[in-house]
Amino acid sequence: MRPDRSPTGDGNLPVSVMLGTGRSAPGRESVRRPLFIPHKDKETMPAASYLLTFSDRDGKRLAPLKAVLAWLAALEDIEIVLVEQDDRPRVDPENLPPGIVYRFAFNDGPFNKSWGLNVAARIARHDLLVTGDADMILPGAALGRALAVCESRFDAVNPYSHLVDLDERQTRSYLDGELALEEAGRDGSRDRKADGEFLCFCGGICVYRREVYFALGGMDERFAGWGGEDDAMSVNLQRCTDRIAVQRDTHAYHLWHPRAPERYTHAQYRRNLALAQAYVSCAPEALDAWRRTHRETMGDPNRFRSSSK
Repeated sequence: MRPDRSPTGDGNLPVSVMLGTGRSAPGRESVRRPLFIPHKDKETMPAASYLLTFSDRDGKRLAPLKAVLAWLAALEDIEIVLVEQDDRPRVDPENLPPGIVYRFAFNDGPFNKSWGLNVAARIARHDLLVTGDADMILPGAALGRALAVCESRFDAVNPYSHLVDLDERQTRSYLDGELALEEAGRDGSRDRKADGEFLCFCGGICVYRREVYFALGGMDERFAGWGGEDDAMSVNLQRCTDRIAVQRDTHAYHLWHPRAPERYTHAQYRRNLALAQAYVSCAPEALDAWRRTHRETMGDPNRFRSSSK
């Protein structure tokens, strides 16, 4: 990894953390854009740990999770680490595909994606880590290519250049086994990149070398509820290294589920936006100090249990 470099940026959130639009942080030079990896037909899949965190408190997330687990369970040399975070377990480990490393971590507050993934990272065995949303699927060959090039050449790889949103009908057709993933996404689905939305480098699914993930301090656990944590991680990564790449002409698929009505209005959202913005202007020394501190404390499975007493 190289010394602190500033990001260019993306627009999943209406903030100044813009990775990919060519706008740089005030007073800082732009980091070079991620290299695009050419598409190859075959690549040996290195061993990796796939990290997932999940909560089904609203009763709407279990079906997409089961589809993601079934997809991953069919891949070779992938350790699946699933951290359920909630006030009580809602997943029966006996009903999960065999071989999944399941942990329950108590959290009776807002969903904390960063913390859940950091807990999973502490458990993971392999030198390549994949952070994944529990409602996104990537063709297995594409994941294998991304893992192979990350292992040989890069610090981190975004394994897809397009994100396709399946609607409710398409998702149900896929879950029921009526259509293959690529077929389900052809008819009337929304391609976020084609619609002009810039994709956050560390959002959705992202591959890291283990030492890089921990050198960054993992994901920032100060983000609570929806929004901002992926943008902050993208800035943190691009201020640390330019050895990153995006896999060209590859589609990932987002499975439909009902959206939380408070997505943009929950109490923590404004705070999340301000925190994400702070990553752009944060002094290199301050960011390095945060990385060192957080790397020692990140992923504590009892973090919220102690605060509930």
